[in-house]
Amino acid sequence: MLTKRNHRKSRRPGCRSGVLSFEWILLCVLLVIGIIGGLAATRDAFLHEIVDTIEVVDRIDAEFVKAPTTTP
Repeated sequence: MLTKRNHRKSRRPGCRSGVLSFEWILLCVLLVIGIIGGLAATRDAFLHEIVDTIEVVDRIDAEFVKAPTTTP
């Protein structure tokens, strides 16, 4: 059974577990911010491509419209 005195001796002086914990939290926060930014950029690029595709299809459709013919 560890007493308070023995428990204090069992811990290393200069234990850095709090610092490592902070580093992991900082790393995870930066990773999440990067993922959110990447997803936003991907969404914008995807929507831009969709708009370009729609414009091309609209132009193709407009070129092949025939005027109604009149019969004598």
